[in-house]
This record gives sequence, structure tokens and C-alpha cells, in this order.
Amino acid sequence: MSVKALFLELRELPSDARERRLEELAAADPPLASRLRALLAADDTEFLVPAAGEGLPRRLGRYRLLRELGRGGMGVVYLAERMDADFAPRVALKCLPYLADPASEARLAHERRVLARLRHPRIARLLDGGTGEDGRPWLAMEYVEGEPLDRAVAGLDRRRRLELWLKIAEAVAHAHAALVVHRDLKPANVLVDAAGEPHLLDFGVAALLEGGDGGALTGRHGLPLTVRYASPEQLRGEPVGTAADVFALGVILYELVAGQWPFGDEQEPLAQMRAILERPPRPLPRGTPRDLAAVCARALAKTPADRYPTVEAFATDVRAFLAGRPVRARHAGLGERAVRWLWRRRWLAAGLASALALAVAGVLYHLHSLAAQLARVEAERARAEALAGFFVELFEAVDPAEIAGELSARQLLERGAGRLLGAERNDFNPAVRAELLQAVGAIYTRLDLNREAERVFREAVRLRRGPAAEREGLALALNGLAVALQRRGAYGEAEALVGEALALRRELGDERSLRYANLLNSRAILLDLAGERERARATFTEAETLYRALLPKGAREFAGLLANLASHAMLSGDIAGCLERADEALALLQGEDDALRRIALLERRGLCRLARDDLRGAGEDLAAARAIAGATLAPGHRRHSAAHLAYAQYAVTASRPELALELLDGLPETALAGDLRLEAGLARIAALLFAGRLEEATQALARLPAALRAEHPEAAALDALVAYCLEPDAEGRAAAERRLAAWRPQPYAGWRRERLRPVLGGCAPRPAQPN
Repeated sequence: MSVKALFLELRELPSDARERRLEELAAADPPLASRLRALLAADDTEFLVPAAGEGLPRRLGRYRLLRELGRGGMGVVYLAERMDADFAPRVALKCLPYLADPASEARLAHERRVLARLRHPRIARLLDGGTGEDGRPWLAMEYVEGEPLDRAVAGLDRRRRLELWLKIAEAVAHAHAALVVHRDLKPANVLVDAAGEPHLLDFGVAALLEGGDGGALTGRHGLPLTVRYASPEQLRGEPVGTAADVFALGVILYELVAGQWPFGDEQEPLAQMRAILERPPRPLPRGTPRDLAAVCARALAKTPADRYPTVEAFATDVRAFLAGRPVRARHAGLGERAVRWLWRRRWLAAGLASALALAVAGVLYHLHSLAAQLARVEAERARAEALAGFFVELFEAVDPAEIAGELSARQLLERGAGRLLGAERNDFNPAVRAELLQAVGAIYTRLDLNREAERVFREAVRLRRGPAAEREGLALALNGLAVALQRRGAYGEAEALVGEALALRRELGDERSLRYANLLNSRAILLDLAGERERARATFTEAETLYRALLPKGAREFAGLLANLASHAMLSGDIAGCLERADEALALLQGEDDALRRIALLERRGLCRLARDDLRGAGEDLAAARAIAGATLAPGHRRHSAAHLAYAQYAVTASRPELALELLDGLPETALAGDLRLEAGLARIAALLFAGRLEEATQALARLPAALRAEHPEAAALDALVAYCLEPDAEGRAAAERRLAAWRPQPYAGWRRERLRPVLGGCAPRPAQPN
């Protein structure tokens, strides 16, 4: 066994077991034992930070450290609070040792990337990150006050334990949907709060299935793991996928049911490794239902192919057990299935017995009802299997070489859309196919891939209008298509689709629902964008009245409406109304995980503050929007680019042109389309003017179409200013003044014209040259 492997084994042992093991090694190889003692001593002092209560570091970055929560091989975790914010929630701040090696820093950076892509109420959220004055990187996470899972379940009955496990499985399934494998699931990484809700922690050794992000962490040796919950393939050093998390969840489920570890009573890691690799799980205690034992056995299979294919499939069997339905892990005979079915519908069995006692006609009537109900159950089962089967097939079709290489989430999504739009998926009935298309379209919309979303939503609408038309599904498909069309500027067609969806909701008697309010919100946005301000205002008012009647339900959607009302007020020149709406919406979003709405609201409020010459407040809002976008969105996302562009515009206004140019240079070309491209071009020219870089400003102007330079008020004003600064004279100054005066910006954007006036004063006429 290598020195590294022995070191990793020893560092996991309690101190007394470690000493016994070192004595065994010393008897066989004294120099080796001496070297291992030196390595362990260095490892124990690696952190070079005092114990809690003994000279605790006072701060790290912008956080005040309150007390130590824990420490281990991946770093130290403190309870901390922001020093520059009032009433900010406390956080769990994770930092590296003072003398951390590059591998540790890579793991912490990797954990931050992983957490940034996970958004689930039962996964501790990433809130902040940075580097301290001492050079140590850190990240701040949501602080969860609670007990580890194994302590929190004391006193709970089996049903409550299984329900708790299902919530954990839901969080893991969310991570897998984001192509993240946790790889270190264990009770210590699940905290249960006072309300009984579990929270999943510590993604420090997670793997990204897309490839690229986790490569440095997937080596055969040295990867942190907990042996008791590691899968056989992890212990053998093989590449791991979602099956490793299925195995760990199986161990946790077994312990929750049996109160003991499934592979024996071994305490030392090497013995535990041998047990997992070689020994089958021991039988569950007497009295454990056979179905539950079969579920545990399948999850703990040695070979990944013999386990559940997904966490969701695993959870489906646990839910089936709780509901008294047969589980897929064990085949039940027809008689047993019939008894279970009747037991779940005891009222129906009693009705059948009464009917039999009365007359044969009653029996026939109830048998007919029973057949219809069975048909509905079978149809729902077929639908669920079709939906699950599609996604399982999609992942099974992926070549493992692709996962390790360049296959991205978008490519996988394209592959799924192609299958649904192609002839080979005609084996689905239209309703199931439409539902799958709408799910794919919703993901495209979330990723801001609007042409792709339009393509799949159009097919979903076509299917929903077919012979088996279903109004609820059609209304949802129409709304999805309208959103995609709105985002690419097809306001007229989008508004017609929303109108049709509203009519369908009224036919369904659904006029007091959250979905109806959301459609009213969509229609008001489209009317506002089309310049129909009065109709937009009336529709916004109708939507707002309905949202307020539905509160607290739909608080996030109501915050979205308030964001749109803030934009409406801003476009109308009502700056006070804009600020009021934005403040109310941000208050509603407190504690909510909705980065896109928060970014948009901070942008709107920042621009309104600029209109009020509140440079400090505007800078704070626009910087916050940029920070959230940077932490949660990919650089190619439209909202990410818009947030950075808004801050660049602020930087020009705040006389910081070089910062504005640096921000504009960082915007990816692929993310600048339509109005964003024009806005970025105009902001660059203004920044170059303020920086005195006239030749570059001339070149940037030349890249704008000639018609735009003549017709667009801001472009024409910039053209005149650049011309004057290159050849300052009275005539040029007068021309520039006329261009500025002729520019009538939107009511909220007067600051954009006024920011250019100082340029006139900075370009003085040149002294006359002597003859």
C-alpha cells in the first residue's frame, strides 16, 4: 500500500485507533511509520488558526466571524454576519487554511461553481464569495440551524423517517437534473431544522457531469469521501456518476429503517471498505415489510447497473411503499396486487359489498365504475412511464466519452428536442408528446434560448389543438409560446396568444387563480411594449387587484408584476412610483431564490435613482445587480449582459470611463443582440469621449450604420460631439448643441443626454495658427 493511501486511511481514524495502527506499521516498517507520523503531525497543524474561543479571527472579507461551527479536511466553517448591511441574515462562512495547497483552492472554487447552479429550497444556497486580506479564498452559504439527520430522527416513526428521506432525495434529484453528483451524501451533510425540514450541505467534492468543471477533483487517489457511505465504484477509484448517490441514499435509508449500518459493525475504514466491496447487506430486522427490504436491496446493489437508474425512480418506489402500492423492486402476484388495490380504496370495497348484497345490477354498475377507474389509473401510469422513459432513454443514449468530453446541458437539451420533433417519437400519444415539448420549452426559456423555445412551443400548441384538445394544457402551451415571441419582439402575435389563453381560462372558470393573474401580467407587459400605455395600465391594475387577493400565495409572481409596474412608471416619467414599486417587490423577494427578478428590480431601481441624480444609490443597486448576475448566470445569458451593461452606463455617468470600457470589453459578443448591441455601442462611444480617446470614438461611430447615426437621437448627438472635439470651432459647437437639444429621451432618461454636455466644455477651440 502506498504512503499516500496509508496516510488517507490514518487521517480518518479516531486518535486511539490511529495509534494502534501506527504501532502495527512500526513493527513491520519503522521508517514508514515515522514518516507517516510526521505527515499526520503536519496535517494536524495545517490550518494554523486558533481553536474556537481562543483568539478567533475577527473578520474575513466583509464578514465578522462570530464563532467556529466546524473544521475538517476541506476547511474551516464559521458563523458570520455582514459588517456592511443592517439586518442581513447570518451565514456559514467556509474558508481554507492559511497554508492551503492549490488543490484545496481548486476544490473550493469548484464548490462555488457547483452551488451557483443549484437552486432548491432544501439545498443550502451560495450567498457570496471572495478572497480575504490574508489571501485565503472563502465562500458564504445559507446558515442552517439544525441537527444532523441521524440525531434528528430520534423518536420518529418509520413513516415520518421515510417522508424525511423523500425530501432529501428530492434535493439530490434536483442536483442530478443540474448535472451535479454530490459524491459525499451522509447524515452529517443533512441538517434538519426546527420545522423538521432537511437541508443538504457540502458540495465540496461534487462532480459535474458536463465535464470540465470537476476534472481536477476526480483523480483515483486523494479524493475526500466518507467510507461508510461510499459506493463500491468510488472505493475502487472508478469514475462515478449518479449511481454513487443512489447507493449512498440507500445506505441512509437502510440506517433510518434499521438503526444500523447495512454491512456490519466494523469501525475501521479498511474493514468497512472490505465489507462494502465483498459483503451483501445484512437482512433488515424482523417485521420489516418485504417491499421495503427489496427497495433497500436494489439501491445497495454492488453494480451500478443493478441499482435504480435514477434517484427519482428510487424515490418513486419509496412513495409507492408509503401509499400501499406495489414497488418495482419486487414483483407482486396478481392476488397481492388486487388486495393492495382494494385496501387503498376501502370505501370502494365496502360499496361493492353492499351492492352485492342488494342486487346483480348494482354489482355490474360498480364493476363498470371500477373498470373505468382502473383505465384512468393505467392511462396515468402509462403517461408517467412515457415521461420517465423519454429522459432515461436520452441519458442512456449518451456515449460515456461524450460526458467526459464536450457534451453540454444545452447539447443534451437539443438532442431531446430533436427526438420529440422527429418522426421517431410518434409512438407517444399527442398529449404526452406535447407535455414533454412544453417541459423542454420551459428549460429553453429559462436559458434565454428563445428561438429554440418558440420552435418546440409551436409544435406543442399544434398538438394541443388536435382532436383530443385539452383546454388546460393548451392554455399553458399558448402562454409558453407567447413568452418566447415577446422576448424576440413579436409583440402583436404574442398578445393574441395571451388573449386566447385568457379566454380558455375563463371557459374553465379559472378567473380567480394565480395562472389567470400571470396571464393578465403578460398581456399588460405586451401592451406596454407596443406603446398602448392606457390599456396596459388598466390591465396591470386588474392583475394587481387579483394578486393582492391571492396573497400570500403567489408572492414571487406578484413581485414580478411589481417589477413590470416599476418599468411602466419609469417609462411614464413617474420616478417616485417606480421606486415605490421596486422597493415593495424587493421586500416580497426577501428570502426567495429568484435571481432573475432580483437582478431586473435592482436594475430598474438603479436607473430611477440615476434619473434623480442619486449616484451613490444608483451605483449600489447596479453593482448589486451585477454581482448577483455574475454569481448565478452564465456570461452568455442576456440578463447577465444587461446587468453589466447597466453598470457600465452608470460608470460613464459617474465620470469613470475607463471602468465602463473595461466592463464593455468583457461582454461576450454572442450575448449582445438587438437593443443590447446598440446600447453597448452607444455606451462605448460615450465612454471613449469622456476618456479623450477621440480616434477610437470615431472608429466606434463608423461601425454604426449611417442611417442609424442620422436617425437615432443619441447616436446623432454623439456623432456631432465627436466631430466637434476633432475640429473644435464655433460652428461645430453650435451643431453639437442643436443635436443635444433635439434629442428627446424617454422621461426617465434625461440623465443620458445631460451626461454628454460636459464633453462640450472639455473640447476647447484650437488657437489660430500664425501665418
